Amino acid sequence: MNKSISLLFAYRDRDHSRVFHSMKSLEKQTDKDFHVIFVDYGSSEKNSQTILNTLSEFNFVDYHYVAHPGLLWNKSKAFNYGIWKSKSDYIITADIDLIFHPEFVASAKRLAKPNNYTVFSYAYLQKEETTSDISNLKFSDLKPSHTGYITGSGLYPKPYLEKIHGFDEFYHFYGSEDEDLFIRLENAGLYKKEEERNMLAHQWHPRYPFEENNELSVQPKVSNIRRINLRHYQIARERKKVIPDNQEKWGVCYSKEDLNALLSPDVEYDLSNLSALVDHFINEELPSYKNKVVSVTFRKDKDQKSLKFFLRKMLKQNYQPLISLKEINDKILKKIIFEYRHHNYLYKIENDLRSIKFIIDLRNSSKN
Repeated sequence: MNKSISLLFAYRDRDHSRVFHSMKSLEKQTDKDFHVIFVDYGSSEKNSQTILNTLSEFNFVDYHYVAHPGLLWNKSKAFNYGIWKSKSDYIITADIDLIFHPEFVASAKRLAKPNNYTVFSYAYLQKEETTSDISNLKFSDLKPSHTGYITGSGLYPKPYLEKIHGFDEFYHFYGSEDEDLFIRLENAGLYKKEEERNMLAHQWHPRYPFEENNELSVQPKVSNIRRINLRHYQIARERKKVIPDNQEKWGVCYSKEDLNALLSPDVEYDLSNLSALVDHFINEELPSYKNKVVSVTFRKDKDQKSLKFFLRKMLKQNYQPLISLKEINDKILKKIIFEYRHHNYLYKIENDLRSIKFIIDLRNSSKN
């Protein structure tokens, strides 16, 4: 029986050279009967054009630009979109950093079974090797620093991915979305297999900054997100979930055109970082604007560094507590993750780190 396979990649604003190396290794597959679905989830216009030019060299790749740069990174949404686009019997979720053994696709087809899913071992390449031109090297010539199993790539029968409504779209940034998928697949009746042969090599890159960082940066980050994601996974495991909560519809993404709907808001706020203003707006005023597009800009209070402000604070005369823009950042991002993740929104931290803009369309949600 012929088994059709799609390899699914999720991407956003990464180095195009590592994507090129990955595609070159797929070009060398002994079994050419496969398809790549490459989902670009909200890269900048410049990077999306660069990666599109890179991928145009490979006739087995279908490129899809979804979301827009104002949305937070969400690998689950990107993969779910790709699952819907695939017409194959089996899907392999892949990392853009991977170099594939020439026999990988042929091996995957032998491993593909309707009642199990398979995870793969990675060979981790060294920095010096990754920064060289590795696309012309034989897979056997690669010299990894170590090997090990990782949750980032798997081989799945597509009907089961559809049965469990794909990846849980609660997970933002990085962490636990793959483990969550595994336990829900097993709750739905699949068995887990581990491929012992080393068929994948992982290109070196700096580790994602998982450690706690209390500093604001242009790239959105939220404090404690790994533990929040881990707790969500633990709940799914304890309750033996098959389908994620609040995910009746899945695989739906916003587009560049949806960004235009945010550029003419019905309501606009410009607020300082006074704690009372921030908390009241986020928890009371914003939810009241049903069926509106709401824009808010948070700025550092102009008097924050003045002598008058300092004296008021010391004497506690008419002093209103302030919170940092980093604290505001965390409040908004957690609000998005817990309540507004299915809405169209724009979140942007200005380059000078002195203001944050948040625009959200409360008229409807792609998931309602």
